[in-house]
Formats: sequence, structure tokens, C-alpha cells
Amino acid sequence: MRRPPAPPRSSAPTASNEVALEIAAKKLYADGKGVEIEAPLDEPFDIGVFTAEPGTSGFTAASVLYMQRQPIKAGTQTVTVVVDKLPTHAGFDPYTSVSTATPTITSGKSSSRSRADELTSWPSSHW
Repeated sequence: MRRPPAPPRSSAPTASNEVALEIAAKKLYADGKGVEIEAPLDEPFDIGVFTAEPGTSGFTAASVLYMQRQPIKAGTQTVTVVVDKLPTHAGFDPYTSVSTATPTITSGKSSSRSRADELTSWPSSHW
């Protein structure tokens, strides 16, 4: 008698906290005379979700719940990720590795089955 095949493994996350960051982004160049000119933006940027504020004494490698590059275009968009713990901080380009981006995180929320909490954007709400 043949053994039945094993059930397929799900690639779906088992996490219960959804984080949605609404990001308004644009790319600007200075013309050398102090005038900023908007340019097209369609590039990958780091998105980070944390259980502690990066750069503080309580921040460790275990504080990083999510850190991945996501495509960001000019304009307003929402980036949604799922993590396995309730986060306290989230941000676009959280370590400020790209100085030419000028995003604004207009909202960040984390929700689980039992509660929804406001997140603190990191490093600030406007770069």
C-alpha cells in the first residue's frame, strides 16, 4: 500500500501583525541656484519594522522584525508587511542610506487580532 503524499507546505506567513505605511515620496534635484526640480522616482528602498527605536540603547539585532527593499514610486502609496510581533517603530529608509529621497510617512499602523496601535515612524516623519 502506498503512503499518501505529504500535504503541501504553505509559504504564507504565520505572523499576526500587519503594518501598513502610507508613504508620500518624491525625488528632487537642486539646479545649483537653490531651485529644486522634481524628477521621476521608481526605485527600491529599505522598509524597516522594529520593536525598539533604532540607535537607542535598547535596540539590538532582535529588534528588527522586518528589513527589506520595496519598490517605491513618486506619489503616495501604501506598503504593507506582516510581522510576528507587535512593532513599535517603522520607517522608510530607516537608516537614512539614501539622501536623495524625500519621503513623508503619513501614517503607520499595526494591527493584530485584538488591538491596533499607532507606530512611530523612524527616524522621523519627514526626511
